[in-house]
Amino acid sequence: SNNLIIQKNKNILIMDYPKLYKEVDFQVLQKKYHTELEKKKLITSPTFLLGFPRSGTTLLDTILDTQPSLTVLSERSTIFSVIKHMTNQFGKRYPQDLVDLSEPEVTVLRNVYFEAINLNLTDQLQDLSGQTIIDKMPLNTQHIPLIHILFPEAKFIFAVRHPLDCIISSWQQNLLFSSDFNAEMTFLSTLEKTTKKYIDVMNHFDKCLQNFTLNIHYIKYESLVDDFKVQVVKLFEFLDVSNINDDYLTFNKHAKNKIINTPSRDQVTEGIYKGSVYKWKNYEKYLEGQIRDLKYFIDKFNY
Repeated sequence: SNNLIIQKNKNILIMDYPKLYKEVDFQVLQKKYHTELEKKKLITSPTFLLGFPRSGTTLLDTILDTQPSLTVLSERSTIFSVIKHMTNQFGKRYPQDLVDLSEPEVTVLRNVYFEAINLNLTDQLQDLSGQTIIDKMPLNTQHIPLIHILFPEAKFIFAVRHPLDCIISSWQQNLLFSSDFNAEMTFLSTLEKTTKKYIDVMNHFDKCLQNFTLNIHYIKYESLVDDFKVQVVKLFEFLDVSNINDDYLTFNKHAKNKIINTPSRDQVTEGIYKGSVYKWKNYEKYLEGQIRDLKYFIDKFNY
């Protein structure tokens, strides 16, 4: 079924962002856009929920959405609206020409981002004053440099799950019946492509960590399942959520009334369960190559 859907969508333009970012000098980016950091501190910044697909981001999204002070954008095209404006209106290549953006152009792109937020929230008729925006899109991990340019003081929530569980669970998704197939999903067609995508994205993430000062809260899926309340309270503290609403304890009830457009929509309505923790072990004898290729990240995340 994966081969059928890939063949059907073979004309979709696939952008290998980690590869394209290898043409960008990260040190120049860091220096260029932080000469007026004090002024940038006045910029209202969203919080970005990142990771790799199937790392627990939908679970976190649903938990966070129970809090009245948080407005969660679930996999909306906010960053892609910015990229589209940069390429179509400014005539610049993304990401190669990030280093050539002027300060006025950065301001315009920041406004494009907020316009995209307002467009995505028109159906909710929300007053966003006093709200913290949580922009959840796992593979926006690839766009951390752009996010850092727009919002130097942004907070990041980074979802971590055992790398082998991430790739197994991602590959197991049935693309044939996906109503929202897009270019990013083409890497799911084989286990080998999924593994390569994980490595490319996480190597890119490593490079971002080495070159930028990022305010990141890591949260492991396994720890969340084992010690739910403690991990969630720590997350709320990172987000400066006061007067925590206990609805997070029954997030699965909230999920039943929430539109969820990811493969995790059925799981999050069940509440916390441990059936998906270390499920890669069921297939261990078939994963010798993946275990070898992902060893660096297995060690990096202390698995």
